[in-house]
This record gives sequence, C-alpha cells and structure tokens, in this order.
Amino acid sequence: MPVVDREIIALETSVLEQERLLNVARRTRQAAEKADEIDAGREQTLEAVYRFIGSTEQALAMLGDVEGESGLAAQLADLNVRIRRLREELDEDEREQRHQDVSSKISSYVIRFVDSLAVGGAEGIPVLDFRELNLRFDREKSNKPDFLWEIGSGENWMAYHLATLIALHGVFLQREPTNPVPTFLVIDQPTQVYFPSDTFDKAVAENQDDSDLGSHTEDDLERTKRIFAAISRAYNSLGGRLQIIIVDHADHHAWEEHDNIRQIANWRGDTDYLIPRAWLTED
Repeated sequence: MPVVDREIIALETSVLEQERLLNVARRTRQAAEKADEIDAGREQTLEAVYRFIGSTEQALAMLGDVEGESGLAAQLADLNVRIRRLREELDEDEREQRHQDVSSKISSYVIRFVDSLAVGGAEGIPVLDFRELNLRFDREKSNKPDFLWEIGSGENWMAYHLATLIALHGVFLQREPTNPVPTFLVIDQPTQVYFPSDTFDKAVAENQDDSDLGSHTEDDLERTKRIFAAISRAYNSLGGRLQIIIVDHADHHAWEEHDNIRQIANWRGDTDYLIPRAWLTED
C-alpha cells in the first residue's frame, strides 16, 4: 500500500522535526537557568536584571509552546498515535481476521433469514465473495464453488438478495457512530416472484370469497406473508436503526399482523404516483 507507506514516512519525518524543536526549547531553558545561576553569584546591576528577566520570559514562552495543550509535546503524542493506527491497519493478520469475522457473520445471518422464509436453499455454505461482489456457495469435497447467478430460481434469488443486503447493513450498523453507509434500505417488489403485476389483489379477493384457489396460490400467499414477517424480525433485531422502505403490489393483507410495518401511501387507482405529477415538466 504505497499511499499509506508515504503517509507513514511523512509522519515519521514530522515526528523527527518536532523532536528537534523540542530539544531546542529545552536547551534554551537550560541556558536561561544557567544564566540565572551566574547572575546569582554576582552583584546584579539594573542592566543584568533586565537581561535576566528578558531571557526568563523567552524561556517560559518557549516552554509553554512545548508543553501546552497544543504544543510540540501534544503534537508529538498525536503523531505517534496516528502512526500506531496506520501500522495496525497494515497488519495483514489483523486485516484477515476482521475479514473472516465479517464474512462469518454475514453467512450465519443469510442462512437464518432464508430458513425463516421456508425457501429451499442452495447446497453449501453461502459466502459473500468480496472480489466478485456476489454470493457463492462453498461445498464440502468440491473445488469449485457455485455462484448465485448459476443456480436456483427467482424465489431463491429474492431470498438470498434480501438476506445479504440486510446482513450487510447489520455489519455497517456495528461501525456506529462512524458508519459511512446511509441507514435505510429500499426494496422494490420482493413479492413479484409469487404475484407479478396486480395478481395479488385477485388472489386476496378469491381467498376472501372462499373460492377454490388451489394449493399453489394458497402457498404463494403464505410465502408472501413470510417475506414481510422476516423483514419485520430483521427490523426489530437491528433495534429499529435501519429504515426499510418497500414498494410492492401486496397490500396490508400481507403484513397487517406486524405493528412495525406501516403503509405510507397507496397509489392504486389514484391520480398521482410515487413521483407526483407536479414534479414533472412538459419538457
């Protein structure tokens, strides 16, 4: 990491310069103290007194610059702290350990989240590949892992994407108050794998009329409810610190059992939409 190396060299050079100035100040103080000893052994004339007072004031001023809150000693201590932190960041063993810890947390959460959706998970341990920026599945006795884009259905994709995104936010929130990632997540139509377009309304209406939906449609309704139940649990497990915004065709029938999920707007049959017409120009 050449950029960090250059910064360390610059800091070490600054430390040496600060130490040099500190030594100059100390020598000045010693000279003043020696002058005081010489003057004490002889009859002080008015001129000698003025000279002694001037050198003492200069020595005290320099000493204040060195030992004050923002003086050289404080700057030197601050530079040493910065150098130590940079060396810790360059510690490959420490970096690898942090990487493994984060990866393990994400994998563990993804497994639990997907299980809660009752979705048939892929074979192997899900691992977020930081190089490929994709989810891979490591299997025992297999030299080649499978990636999410190579396997599964739309249902699997939805489940693993939701799980990974929420798991990542869980890791980010642990960095507070230095978390650089905005604490909200926008999810667009997670139920589309079960009810594309407006078919959710039709399924709910038929269910309320006690119509014969068929086992497949009934299962899809239950799976849709599981999505919102899992998101609700995720919100609670993160202490409400992550705002989750969902845009979906599914209405309150899918999430009315959860008091931490609230409907903000419903544009179905309305004259306005997510982007109000007033915002649009004729151009």
